[in-house]
Amino acid sequence: MANCKYEKLLSILYCRQSSQLYFLCSTWPREAAAKAGRINRDNTEDEQFRRSLRGLDADGNLIKTIIGTFIDAMDPAGRWYQAEIAGIDRVKDSESSGSESDEKEDDDSERARPGEIRAVKIDFRDVGGYEEWILVESDRLAVKGRFTQDSMKSLDSSDTSTNGKQSNGETKSLSLVLRRHSTKEPSAFQLSSSVCSFPGFGACGLANLGNTCYANSALQCITYMPLLRSYLIGDQFKLRGDVNKNNPLGTGGKLLEEFATLQRHMWSGKDGVRYPTKFRASLGKSLQQYAAADQQDAQELLNDLIDALHEDSNKVVKKPYVEGLEDRWVDQTVLTRVGEESWRRFLRRNRSIITNIGMGQVLNRVTCPVCQHTSRNFDPFNMLSIPFPTVSNVVFKCELLRRATAYNCPQTLGLKNGRRSKVHTKHKSPPSEQSLMEEYVITMSRLADMSELKQKLHELCGIPLHRLKLFITNEKKMGEEENASNEGNVMLNLSAVPEREGPCLQFARQSNTSGEFVSPDEVPTTIIVFESTLNRRPIVIDDEPAKVPTSVLDSSPKDEDRIAESFEEDLKTNGSPDECRLFDTDPTRIAIAMSRALWPELASDLKLGLRVDAKDQRSHWFSGTVVGISPDPLDDTDLKVKVHFDNFSSKWDLMYTFKDFTLRNIQPLHSHTHPKPKATEFQILHSQSDKPTLSFSHPFMIQCDPEWSIARAGAHILAQASRFIENPLQSSGIGSQDFEFTQKYRETLAAISRTIDIIVEANQKYVNAALFTEAQSEDVDTEAGVDFDGSFMVERLERKLCSLLPKLPFDVRIRDTTQSSDEDHEDDTEFEFRLDRTIGNYINARHCVLLEWKIISTSEPLTLFCNPVAALHPSASKEMKDEGRSEKERTKYAHGGMHLDLCLNEFCKKQSLEESDCWRCPKCKDVRLGQQSMKLWRLPDLLTFHLKRFNCSARWREKITTKINFPLTGLNMKEWCDNDAPSSSEESYVYDLVGVVNHYGGMTGGHYVAAFKMTA
Repeated sequence: MANCKYEKLLSILYCRQSSQLYFLCSTWPREAAAKAGRINRDNTEDEQFRRSLRGLDADGNLIKTIIGTFIDAMDPAGRWYQAEIAGIDRVKDSESSGSESDEKEDDDSERARPGEIRAVKIDFRDVGGYEEWILVESDRLAVKGRFTQDSMKSLDSSDTSTNGKQSNGETKSLSLVLRRHSTKEPSAFQLSSSVCSFPGFGACGLANLGNTCYANSALQCITYMPLLRSYLIGDQFKLRGDVNKNNPLGTGGKLLEEFATLQRHMWSGKDGVRYPTKFRASLGKSLQQYAAADQQDAQELLNDLIDALHEDSNKVVKKPYVEGLEDRWVDQTVLTRVGEESWRRFLRRNRSIITNIGMGQVLNRVTCPVCQHTSRNFDPFNMLSIPFPTVSNVVFKCELLRRATAYNCPQTLGLKNGRRSKVHTKHKSPPSEQSLMEEYVITMSRLADMSELKQKLHELCGIPLHRLKLFITNEKKMGEEENASNEGNVMLNLSAVPEREGPCLQFARQSNTSGEFVSPDEVPTTIIVFESTLNRRPIVIDDEPAKVPTSVLDSSPKDEDRIAESFEEDLKTNGSPDECRLFDTDPTRIAIAMSRALWPELASDLKLGLRVDAKDQRSHWFSGTVVGISPDPLDDTDLKVKVHFDNFSSKWDLMYTFKDFTLRNIQPLHSHTHPKPKATEFQILHSQSDKPTLSFSHPFMIQCDPEWSIARAGAHILAQASRFIENPLQSSGIGSQDFEFTQKYRETLAAISRTIDIIVEANQKYVNAALFTEAQSEDVDTEAGVDFDGSFMVERLERKLCSLLPKLPFDVRIRDTTQSSDEDHEDDTEFEFRLDRTIGNYINARHCVLLEWKIISTSEPLTLFCNPVAALHPSASKEMKDEGRSEKERTKYAHGGMHLDLCLNEFCKKQSLEESDCWRCPKCKDVRLGQQSMKLWRLPDLLTFHLKRFNCSARWREKITTKINFPLTGLNMKEWCDNDAPSSSEESYVYDLVGVVNHYGGMTGGHYVAAFKMTA
């Protein structure tokens, strides 16, 4: 509602300003002349009025009295009334007239002489005010009828008819006339209709002088404080002698007087917008941090400005030294007496209008955890900074999918050499290598890095940091109307979480639809975590890890022996029984050796699949694979060679000739390039054979060594896909007594295991044959390695897999992720289990692998797919414990935000002090981590709240954008006051809203906007 008030306020200002511009741009000379005449008459009338208020006639002679004269006067609330002058104050002979004239706003004003009137008394008691002395130069006094609607005759003498028309035929409105009274009792007059002809009177905007929106909002906040406004507009600080020009903590009264001048202009009703240039200059001189045009905080300026006004109007000219209360006396004295004494000592140094109307007391209790001594202290305040509750932490639910091994997938990847039992019936609670999926609930600071979340997860699950991959799932609905109505037709995409990104709140908002406030009963943000599926086999030589050569040209003679030893170890372990089940052999050294072993001396020796380093047109070297060999039509003795580069699409393939081998434009692998430091990573999607374009369940990531053959990478894909078929009987609803389903399931497990074994064995023979270590085929009687034929071994593997691939529960396909339409997905290609091409050369960043699960039942679309059941970590149950918030507390989170009560409860609740606070127990005489609680003790007439929306850490900053619901009227503060707090009545606890200052934007920039009640 406050925003609605503000929009209405803007519209009024805009209409007044636009009508004024239209009038100035008028081209009618008669209207311009009429306007000039009215201005001239008003000026003449104003001069005569001011002269008569000073007690002078037209000739400058003193008038005996002006008591009883009717004028227009503005009350402290900004409303105009016709009033009768009740008293006058003349300049005495002993007073200097020069000092008084120096304080006038106009430089050319005449000096007041003895006998002239300097102030008049107006009685506002009929409208709920009080008697007030107003200077004759004040803009709050005007000619009778200037700001009221008629000649303002008295109610008892106004002659109106029943239809509201007077005798002259003009329609007039009844208004109240304020008369002087001989007694102190208020009169019985009643307020009738409107008393001001300007509907938006007092709503004066402040122009932006360059990044001064924060200052304008703070100034408007003080402008609409009723008691303080009347004090400034009426120059009561001058009449009472409150200007303290000798206070070293103030500005010598300059800022107070300049701000009062600005207030009089804003409430004069003459301007719709005001340029606070003079006040801005005075503010910059007094508080130099606001002198430049930098962005500032409105709360800081408001606090500094209130302090400056307090010190400038402080009646204590010379502040005495005031000792603090003794701890022993505080412990032995009643709390109310301690509060009174603390406030009395505070007033000995601080007595101003700000102290009277805008300062209160907070009771601060700190309890020692050792001796249980409670220290009580009363702190004054002029603004309550209240925090947001339960916003310091965010909760993440991490679903960890472990790598498939012989330990957690024994039915598919179980070892046959007795190293581990084939089936494990006893499962340990997480973390355990026997689990497929584990669930961890982790509480993080809002401004913590995601690397800290990863570190905590590492400490809980035991998986090394470099093997943990964090992702957030994004749902993408299908574009077709027939699929849009189906809730299950949703494309799930994975978005990687960068390790050094943050804060955690940013990623919590990405998965939270409400996005702004993480309440204690809110569902935690889900983070999908994958263990790296690539587990390279550790090779140790002479008790030191073997190093992968970065380049053959960079290897020194001393490293060649170590490279040879590690290469021999790789050959021994390649194709071992635990290959692809527990460990993965690093093929980098093998690939380098194969490239040199198969390097052609003649054109006839060139083989498909040869790994090379090739130079492009710009003389840049890239690693690639020979994917095509054809005769050169221009030269019968030469061959054309097609090279496909790693991580590039086929459109970037280049054609070479065999002469480029002799010209050294093509050289063995990694002669000029370096091995890839990272594995080839791609996404695996699930779909059904009847709906191949629609993916289901969560996709997962898989990592392969870029120098693996496509067949070896295919075996790795099958091994990791076995996690989703390990135990489908429970999820499918089919019992183990169904013989047909059970038989199908067992055949599928056997087919996956057999396929992996065949591929690993074929890959081993292919490598050994290329390196001349054994014959390429048992059916071919040739000398070992003399005539290596890789195509023959590829065809033999295809024949073996021809009968096994149909028995798999899914078909493996390659999909181009850049194609979005269903028609484009029909071009998905089958995964080729080839030995003569590497996976890093076959798949690039635009590709993903699709597991198209087959339908095994004709009656219903049933597959063998089964999501692993997540095992809950013991610490997760503690984090997920329901706090059981009451219905009353839950209603305070309604309407998309929280109630102001929750912030006040957070301000008053008990909290533990940190070590940096350094609280010293007066009884133990030692620094303790005390328990602190605060309650309100003394409430001021004007209560100001500051919501701590800006939060920061060592690296990140944020603005809390939670909406706060607050009442416009009837805010009862009794709940947050101490039981022993002094109070005159129940009404003293109740407050009505005056205004709100809002900041739109973020931490790096934004705009301040103020909204206030026009009747304040």
